[in-house]
Amino acid sequence: MCGQGKSGDFSDEAVDLSDASFSEPGGICLSGDSSSIYVADTNNHCVKRIELSSGKVSKVQIKVQPPPERDEVDSPQKSRHDAVLDISATGPLLSVKVETDPPLGLNSEAPSSWRMGENKGRLDEEGRAQVDVQEVSGDRLEVTAYLCDKESGVCTVRRILVNLTREEGGSKDIVLRIGANSVSAT
Repeated sequence: MCGQGKSGDFSDEAVDLSDASFSEPGGICLSGDSSSIYVADTNNHCVKRIELSSGKVSKVQIKVQPPPERDEVDSPQKSRHDAVLDISATGPLLSVKVETDPPLGLNSEAPSSWRMGENKGRLDEEGRAQVDVQEVSGDRLEVTAYLCDKESGVCTVRRILVNLTREEGGSKDIVLRIGANSVSAT
């Protein structure tokens, strides 16, 4: 279809189909409007676009969003988490809900989850879970939320540690609100 059958690469400038080269292309995808084919050029560590109307092949410029800056943490245990929250809870059943500030949303293709001691489960499509705190050991609830920015398409993961203190008058419902650069609980 394109190239001369030899492994290689080319500069960042667009080239004709006959001059294109790849090194172990690992997958292809047709664009939504059927105007281009995207090729995962594995050994060249890039994605190349074949424009079907012009016959030109070019490298796709991929922009990576840097992770949000984190506060300094003094404990190696805390450094695995994007946020550490302290909450008092009561009752045998704890309701957990993850909400996001626009344009963020939960990624339906990567199931978000919770873990407490040896017990774990998934959040439903709405970001909710019921945790039976009498059935679990420990007082640390870890929530892993897979998020996508609906405007830019950039996806990320947020890991939140909730230290629970069990006491009368504590909450039975925890709402974790995730923003672009913040996490809070109510």
